[in-house]
Amino acid sequence: MSDARLAESGGLKQIGLFEAGMLRVLRYMLHQGPPDRALPVLDNRFPVVPDRLSENALHLLRDSLRKGCVLYLVRAGGWKREKALRNGEVVEGRLWERSTADELKLVFSRRVLDLLWWLTGFRPGEHPNRIPTTRDEPSTGDELLRMLVWEGCRGKPELLKVFRTQEMFAANPLCWLMFPEDFAVAEGEPNCPDFSSWMSGPRSLILEAMQTRLEERWVQLERSRGQQTDWVQMNQQSRAVAATLSQFLDACERSGRVDLARFLLRTLRRIFSTELSPNFWIGGLISTTPMRMADRIETQRAALCTVRAVRRMHRWEQTSRSRGFYDEEYRAAKYWLGEWERHDGDTTLTRCEAVLQQIEPFRNTDPVV
Repeated sequence: MSDARLAESGGLKQIGLFEAGMLRVLRYMLHQGPPDRALPVLDNRFPVVPDRLSENALHLLRDSLRKGCVLYLVRAGGWKREKALRNGEVVEGRLWERSTADELKLVFSRRVLDLLWWLTGFRPGEHPNRIPTTRDEPSTGDELLRMLVWEGCRGKPELLKVFRTQEMFAANPLCWLMFPEDFAVAEGEPNCPDFSSWMSGPRSLILEAMQTRLEERWVQLERSRGQQTDWVQMNQQSRAVAATLSQFLDACERSGRVDLARFLLRTLRRIFSTELSPNFWIGGLISTTPMRMADRIETQRAALCTVRAVRRMHRWEQTSRSRGFYDEEYRAAKYWLGEWERHDGDTTLTRCEAVLQQIEPFRNTDPVV
């Protein structure tokens, strides 16, 4: 509903300017409002921040949360007729057809409104300690909205700088899976969170619904890597991407939810629709950057971490072929074999290996991501 329609229905007329700003920010994060109405709120903030929200504002914010997040998941891919694995069985249909109403229920805590309140009322550099924090386990709805907030603020480095220090974002697996390169670190290894809790229950349904959105995001990520000109940044970002892939694919394999990784198979199929060379990923790196040869080689290898993930998925395909009719994993194995064939996994594997051999011609084996 637009601001004009809200006003006509008595919505914005019955809430204050600050509360209207919160509503605009929320609708922008949910991909339902124009940036030109929300970004000025994020940039300027309000001089007077109320201590509490009115009942009318709470009603509008909660209503937008419930409906907006569901609509986002439907548009992200939940509307498609897909197959998924549930307890080793294959189920088919749109997300709401292969799930019960209780399974699809999104729960939000008050921390979501506290975060929106902070975004609307405070400047990042002035009150970073005013971001609401909690040691409680975040709800499924909380984690989804936090990812959407991260996405909506990616064009504002000063906000992301503050967010990186907050556990609600740094420990959010969905943020890492959508934007792994944003979590690059200058020193040490990226501290990617565990994805085990996203392999079942409501969180796994979010990943099922977001397969199309994840595919688009990872295609964008891989295509943008060839534009990177800095060796150090490429290395740091690649290590964050590799850490995310390792944690995510490990969780998929342990839980038997290989269906949640099909977006990656689709990503590689699209990237390798034609034969490529390593320059697709590393062609933008400036050769004059002072760097040891060993570091350059390591950076080039790290840049192809997503390509290398095809070896893990090929291993799944080989394992699936060994499953017999009476094996417990038979239906899941048949599912992955079908996905591998449907997305022409053999051709993708051949083209991926050709690129990897150009980077590391003397390596007979390579660690699986």
